[in-house]
Amino acid sequence: MNHFTYTLKKLQKRVASSLVIVVSLALGVAVNTLVFGWINSYVINPLPAVPNSQQLHSVTTVVENKDFIDSSFLDFIDYREDGGNLSSLLAYKYFPISAQINSQTHPIAAELVSKNYFQTLRLQPYVGRFFSVDDKIEKPGAASVVVISYGFWQQHFNGNEAALDTSITINGVSHTIIGVAPQGFNGLSATDKRDFWLPVADLGVFSGSANWIEDRKTRPFKMLLRVPESSSLSAIQSQLALVAQRLESKFPASNLSIATKVHPFMESPEGGPTEITALLVVLFVASFVVLGIISTNLINLALVQAIERSKEVSIRRAMGATTLDVIWIFLLEGLMLSVVASLLSLTFIYVLQGILVQSNVSLLMLSTQSGLLTPALIIYCAVITFIFGVSIITIPSLHLSQQNLATSLQESMRGSTTSRLTSYVRTALVIFQVMLAFLALACAGTFVANTSKIKDIPPGFNPEGVLLLNLSATSNIPDTQTLMSQVQRVRSGLNSMSEVQQVSYAEFAPLGGSGGSWEEIQIEGYTPREGENTKLYRNFVGEDYFSTMGISVVQGREFRASDDAASPFVTVVNQAFADRYFPNRTVLGRNIRGWGRDMTIVGVVANSKIDTLTEDAQPYFYVPFAQFANSGSNVIMHVKLQPKSTTDMQLYIQQVESQGNAMFVSWHMTLKEYMQGSMFSLQMVASLLSILGISALLLTSIGILGVVSRSANQRQQEVGIRMAMGATPFKIILLFMRQNLQVTVIGVLAGLAVYIAIWPSIVELLYNTSGVDLGLVIGVAMLILTVSLFAGLAPCIKASRLNPVDALSVH
Repeated sequence: MNHFTYTLKKLQKRVASSLVIVVSLALGVAVNTLVFGWINSYVINPLPAVPNSQQLHSVTTVVENKDFIDSSFLDFIDYREDGGNLSSLLAYKYFPISAQINSQTHPIAAELVSKNYFQTLRLQPYVGRFFSVDDKIEKPGAASVVVISYGFWQQHFNGNEAALDTSITINGVSHTIIGVAPQGFNGLSATDKRDFWLPVADLGVFSGSANWIEDRKTRPFKMLLRVPESSSLSAIQSQLALVAQRLESKFPASNLSIATKVHPFMESPEGGPTEITALLVVLFVASFVVLGIISTNLINLALVQAIERSKEVSIRRAMGATTLDVIWIFLLEGLMLSVVASLLSLTFIYVLQGILVQSNVSLLMLSTQSGLLTPALIIYCAVITFIFGVSIITIPSLHLSQQNLATSLQESMRGSTTSRLTSYVRTALVIFQVMLAFLALACAGTFVANTSKIKDIPPGFNPEGVLLLNLSATSNIPDTQTLMSQVQRVRSGLNSMSEVQQVSYAEFAPLGGSGGSWEEIQIEGYTPREGENTKLYRNFVGEDYFSTMGISVVQGREFRASDDAASPFVTVVNQAFADRYFPNRTVLGRNIRGWGRDMTIVGVVANSKIDTLTEDAQPYFYVPFAQFANSGSNVIMHVKLQPKSTTDMQLYIQQVESQGNAMFVSWHMTLKEYMQGSMFSLQMVASLLSILGISALLLTSIGILGVVSRSANQRQQEVGIRMAMGATPFKIILLFMRQNLQVTVIGVLAGLAVYIAIWPSIVELLYNTSGVDLGLVIGVAMLILTVSLFAGLAPCIKASRLNPVDALSVH
């Protein structure tokens, strides 16, 4: 208790320095914990509400060219009914819907799920029940029931259990709420939350085509398997392969060359892109770099404080205190500061999270189910704070615990062992800081340059002045004719606006993370190689789509209004399609067959980017929306504005709503904003790395300033002697600047060596990059040297202005 009281009084006497240590440490730990929160919720434990989620593995169907595709529901049934290790296989599909609540229409993210969905995930309802065998949710005509999320229940029903067994209108169809999902469960997506879970049979109801779950060629579903602890992945893969071979033999028209692959949930397209995982790890390392720089600065500060207490330590040693007694005094001080820093860090995390959410930077689900401050992250924050906090206070005091009174009294003498050791330690810490700052800035510059390079890749279309308006139905649309009538009404209304130059529509927009939908086709005059299938991605588009998007028509024509359901079926292919299947041959007039229909190629358009800006051109084809869409097809209006027209979305949304039809705008943005989604992870990491890099540089400059200032104070007697012997102020400045420059150069060279060593790992995350950017490396080095020189300039000038008499009288 005496030690505790004594330490508390010591801290009270050093309020300013203690506050600097606490605030700096808390901020560094908060940033590091925030990034760890992203990794925890996106990589380590993306489904925190699901028991033993590490057992969940995606089962993905793979075509001959190794592309991942979704599964048909009939294939899913065959896999699941094969039994054994596959009995816990579930199917699900993301499906946007609209729900009528209190006379208002709300867009909802939903999942259509198989009957064993919740059972396989081992979830229990918060209230009510989940789907049962009696619901027959896997057959057309199933009961119209829905399970809602805990958050949706709280927001719209105030957590009232009376919501159970009430009716809610979804896409114009009445559904009964039967249960509420457990708190913290938001569906099988690592990045987006789901609020409704509906029977798979509703896919036929909402799309107007019941055969979506009865057609083996239709592949809208993803599959997830809970792997039993007693089973091996190799055994499961073998069982999947046997079923796939059996299906290929029995149904060659739909299952030719289709295999399956099982992999951990987060390594699959469903769990999340692996490049985001890698980039988050880079960001996590960078946050540790900044925390390391903060710690070295604080160690320097603590070192000064420890030296000031050297006499106290020596006297304690002379009075019989052991080494452990001395260390305990400083350890207790570190523990006290760590407790305060830990609590302050949690406050900083809460504030930073709010800022990121408000600025829409936090796309990742950072434990949104129960807030960022989950027990795991609180423990992580506390552990990191205590490790760094205790180290900052105790490390500088270790060599003092060995001192005696005589050594302490000679502390101020030039050439003292302790002074030299302290000087070496402080210099080494600054070198370490410079090294970390170089790494942080070099990595940030690398990612920023790479992001700029990707942004400059031509997308193959012109996104300038194009608005996207996603249309959703307020009620169920019975057939394709009704859908097309609604779409054309909206299109005419938008075309009547003076700001609008042209309007078209499509099922998918480019560079949004979905290349379209997959379809197996047969191509006239082309014989597939052995084992090859022609399963290609496509898009439903409206008339004038290519001119609206600025996609060049290389041959033939684009779609017209006359390409409707009553006219011959046609298609337009891209240049990659023509080059792949009709090299050096006429393309126009050729036929391809899909959906059981023959389509004539009437046009060839230039290649454009579909999924990402970095992708290679792949064969792709377009078909008229009016000929092939169904009543459940997604509709995105593409509105090309006149030059310098306003992009105030409300004007165009009001125009859509003024049509008085059954469509409303569920989301909207410019095409350029939409395209940013394909680069979000790169831009986020580049931006945050830049912030961390600049922070590292500023912190390093503070460390350099402290070391130069301390050195100038310690060498005042030397400065006085030099000036008394005729040294000019300029030479005094050069004396300290040379020392500063030497330390900085060593740190830069150390940082460069580490950067080159880790370059093979960095280059794997970059686009079209091989060697180290020499210009970038030189630029970062010059920036650090410049900042270092300016940081040390002030104490150097102060030293050069010392009066020799005053300097010599100090000692």
